[in-house]
Amino acid sequence: MENRKRQCTRRRDQHLRAWTLNISVLLAQVIWTTGCTLAPPDIVEVNVPSDTSDRTGPYLISVQTWGAIDRAYAEWRDEAADPPSSSKVKMVKVRADYWEGQLPGSVLDKAILLRVVVKGPGGTGTFPNTGYHRFVVGSLAGACDPACDSGFVCVDMRCQASDACTSADECAPGLECRNGQCTQIEMCDPVCASDERCVDGRCVAEDICGPCEAAQRCRPDTGQCVACLSDLDCGDGRVCQTSENLCVGCTNDDDCAPNESCIDTACQPDMCGDDANEPNNGLSEVTRIDRVGPVLGSLCLVDIDYFSIGDNINEPIFALDDANGPVELTELDAEQGRTITLQPGAELVLGSRRFFLGTTAENIEYTFSITDRTIMCEEDVLEPDDGPDLATTIGASGARIAAQLCPGNGDWYEIRQRRGDREGSILLKTSLPGIEAEISQLNRGPLEFISFGRDTGSPWVVFDYPDVDDNLFVQLNLSEDTRDGGQYWIATRSAAGQSCADDQFEPDDSADQAFELPAQGNLMGQERVVCAQSEDWFNLPKTETESVTFSIEFDSARGDIDLLVYDADLNLVGFDLNGANGHSVQLPNRFTAGVYKVQVILFGQGQNDYVYRVERQ
Repeated sequence: MENRKRQCTRRRDQHLRAWTLNISVLLAQVIWTTGCTLAPPDIVEVNVPSDTSDRTGPYLISVQTWGAIDRAYAEWRDEAADPPSSSKVKMVKVRADYWEGQLPGSVLDKAILLRVVVKGPGGTGTFPNTGYHRFVVGSLAGACDPACDSGFVCVDMRCQASDACTSADECAPGLECRNGQCTQIEMCDPVCASDERCVDGRCVAEDICGPCEAAQRCRPDTGQCVACLSDLDCGDGRVCQTSENLCVGCTNDDDCAPNESCIDTACQPDMCGDDANEPNNGLSEVTRIDRVGPVLGSLCLVDIDYFSIGDNINEPIFALDDANGPVELTELDAEQGRTITLQPGAELVLGSRRFFLGTTAENIEYTFSITDRTIMCEEDVLEPDDGPDLATTIGASGARIAAQLCPGNGDWYEIRQRRGDREGSILLKTSLPGIEAEISQLNRGPLEFISFGRDTGSPWVVFDYPDVDDNLFVQLNLSEDTRDGGQYWIATRSAAGQSCADDQFEPDDSADQAFELPAQGNLMGQERVVCAQSEDWFNLPKTETESVTFSIEFDSARGDIDLLVYDADLNLVGFDLNGANGHSVQLPNRFTAGVYKVQVILFGQGQNDYVYRVERQ
């Protein structure tokens, strides 16, 4: 258990899918913000093993690198292995741009395939760029100067004790010639028989191992058939535990991936980030918060802390009181779970009762508080307007009102019909999510439901109503899961014929009829007219590297004009609805190249003039 609590010192990328998704989103946001990408790292100088007869090893690997690098390792395998199975050795940074590692010893007469890999935020670099570096562990002839003495042979330009002999004079000191081989002088008492030899002070049979199974190796010092003598004898990324001659998952931490430790011959995740709330590393073991107050904890790269809020806290507010590193909060129960990177002092209303915390730092400690918020929403001058008897009266042709809408406190409007009024529309613009409209008529009795409309995600919403003889009632509410109130604008538009002195650029009333703007240069457009029943559309080209701003100027006293911008698939990418005398929307250079759709639309009834401008940078 103590081993499982060791501190995290290396990174690991094997997290929960959601955690991986959240980190990917964060990186995408960084690239989105900066408008550029990091170059992949590169290996500029390398030192790798060449052919050798040294089976004991280790074999040094070193590389000089360029660029941002998080980790480096060497992949290697036996060329003749079937099926092929690679092992990995972690490399250690010894200075800013220099990494070193060691391959374990091998078996003679084997060809080793080696590749060095470096990874960073910009990508991956390898040596060689393609394929593998190959070197052989085997007997090599070479010239030694001076010449080797009797009992030694020249190997790799070094004098080493010779195995073959015809007499003791050809063997090195401490060795004797036995059955044509230089062997250790016997230390056994009594002396071993001719068909035996002395190993570690005891006599063993000369044919010590006998026939071993195909997957086994002969251990000559004990005469046993064993699973392995070195790492090359093990497949599937395992290593040889030489003390037991068994293939295992690991023998030390260097055999494991970053942020893993070798525990009982198996690589297991480092258990950093332990605190009093553990275990809370998954949905099956969340820490439940049933009362307001502070919560203390710790995090690391491979630790995620899960929490749930009890039902007795009605409106939970999360406040990060203190942390010595970045804290990422991910909400779980929302339709689209959001991930937010928080710094100390940050505060937010939780949209979900279940969330988890993570970090991109090695180790951090944090303190957060959960408080219960009473819904606060500033009412407007139209209150009380909470029922049909208290409804605010507006006309069916051109009314425009700014108001506040609060959760649990709907607003009512009565649309007074005049002779000649027909079917029409209710226009809403707001940044409030989840706004709903229920339209009814008072037909000499109780309210009779006519239609229902709901926010579709656009800040500009239109609800149509039919031609009726009696006055209409509109009830505006926020959906049950909406926690914040805010400002909105409501207007009416009658379908009855309205005169409009439109401009010479018609028809440009839809995305398909959009006016083509030039693809280059700045532009000050001619004066145009937008009418209640005739909006204006433009095609706005943009290149990959430029930033483009589309702006309009108008007199809001003559009519409120709004500006919305869409991509080629008519997904809203920007808008300006603030009610001032001018609007502008910028398409920054990080936006993809293409033709964007610009919509200029009148909020309410009537018409108004405007001038547009295109600026490119």
